[in-house]
Amino acid sequence: MSLGDLAACAGREVEARHDFFVDWFAGRAGEADLMRSRTAFDPGFVRIAPDGTVQDLDAVFSMLAARRGSVPAGALQIETEIETAVALPGDAVQLLYIERQRTPDGPTARRSSALFVADPTAPEGVVWRWLHETWVDQAQA
Repeated sequence: MSLGDLAACAGREVEARHDFFVDWFAGRAGEADLMRSRTAFDPGFVRIAPDGTVQDLDAVFSMLAARRGSVPAGALQIETEIETAVALPGDAVQLLYIERQRTPDGPTARRSSALFVADPTAPEGVVWRWLHETWVDQAQA
């Protein structure tokens, strides 16, 4: 798969997953949506949260399961903006993107570096293997 194809799949995946998060936290997405979302992640997935916490796939989905419907509908908005894509060996691509959230507690922004690997069985044709998120000043995002 070419870098353009991988980057396009990964970009669609970033948007799709964040759309799911908005629906999930608002209580609009159900258990089947959660299970479908899980297929977008490699079994060895690792997330480094903005506070430095390291989570594996089970920890991320346990957190999600516990927070369904935790935000009033319409109170959470997430926008993502892809900054760069870098091709890596083995049908992989690394994306650097900005995520801006508007929540009941106010706006936040984070810069994320994510590693995606091609997987034709995944919803958008790639799976998340690694995600590292860092808080950034809202004015700089």
